[in-house]
Amino acid sequence: MNTNDATKVYAWLDQWGDAVGPGWRKILQAAVENMFMNGWDGSTAQVKEKFGMLRFYIGGMSPHCDMAEAAEFASQFICEQCGEAGRLRCKRGWWKTVCTKCER
Repeated sequence: MNTNDATKVYAWLDQWGDAVGPGWRKILQAAVENMFMNGWDGSTAQVKEKFGMLRFYIGGMSPHCDMAEAAEFASQFICEQCGEAGRLRCKRGWWKTVCTKCER
């Protein structure tokens, strides 16, 4: 990744990275790095957790949407709180992706 792309990635993460738990920051960073390296302009409508998974609403067309969807898919296996292996769980009607330790 060149310096210009790295600057864009960190600026994007400063703006959107706190929209979800710290455990998903690496997923976001990897997706955004890949997207910027493939010509994405950084257009983002929203980043959030919904139904226990990462939701990443961006501007642009494929392959960038495919990269965002891959990050969303990966989020169901990574604890949103700590970044360790986790799984999608439902507790009292609320869906979250957490590890056994963070579920307590």
